[in-house]
Amino acid sequence: MDQTNSQDSYVFARNYKASARLDLQHHLWRSQVNYLLHPSIPLSLSSPALRVADVGTGTGTWLLDLARQLPPTAQLQGFDIDISQCPPKSWLPPNVTMRALDALEDLAADLVGKFDIVHVRLFMFVVEEPTLLLRNVVRMLSMLAMPLSLALASLALSLLWKSRLEPDGWLQWEEYDNETAHTIKAHPGADSSAFDALFQKFAALSRKTKPLWVKTLHKDCEQQGLVDVNVFHHATSLERLPSMTDLFMMGWEELIGMVKDEEKAAELKNLFPRAVAETRRGLGYDMDRVTVVAKKGAS
Repeated sequence: MDQTNSQDSYVFARNYKASARLDLQHHLWRSQVNYLLHPSIPLSLSSPALRVADVGTGTGTWLLDLARQLPPTAQLQGFDIDISQCPPKSWLPPNVTMRALDALEDLAADLVGKFDIVHVRLFMFVVEEPTLLLRNVVRMLSMLAMPLSLALASLALSLLWKSRLEPDGWLQWEEYDNETAHTIKAHPGADSSAFDALFQKFAALSRKTKPLWVKTLHKDCEQQGLVDVNVFHHATSLERLPSMTDLFMMGWEELIGMVKDEEKAAELKNLFPRAVAETRRGLGYDMDRVTVVAKKGAS
């Protein structure tokens, strides 16, 4: 498949700086939540036939980290509308593949019901609402075992189905909760005027820079027929707050370079170095990481 897609709505860059930012984001994320797969997912990581999908894989870092924890017989597949930030195929482990995919288009038949785990992270700046994406990732999940009482199913077919599709498919979706965004000052006199102004201007640029759907994602999962839906929140520890703040400043700097309105871009460029200086003088910025875990119910 082609590596790029004309329907790409990603608001950030895809250059080497952006790739480094994504990798930093992943490692900081992992250090703060202390898992790759949430421990509430009752799947044995030693299962030799485990099939894992990472939708919106970016640089593939989450998938590659998980591959180190799984047996080599597990199959891991990363999907993104543009896989140019992933390692070349010849550099990947034998059981890891990357595939270009527009997750908002009709799902290819070979991906339906294929995966025991589907992981999604940080589409909050890509989609204005998650329904279509959620519908597709739910379809990717493996289904409940076929009931043995199904009239047209033979015993042998039922057992084969049961063996292949258990355990049930699980979704792990991770986002930042922008509703919890806040500044933290190392001392009461720390100035935040430029940072606050920069934040407000970014929020006014587009709905994508201030998404509202993350707080109700768990309800969307239930509406799509998922069960055992749980939500977990993780704030950043104070000692890692400088790294978190730097990460957001890197992202904002990327966004400034993508703004096409020259007047608005000039305002942002004027504020940005002043905001950075404030972060060097004891100003931090944080928002919760949210993990939604859910299981595919009977269809």
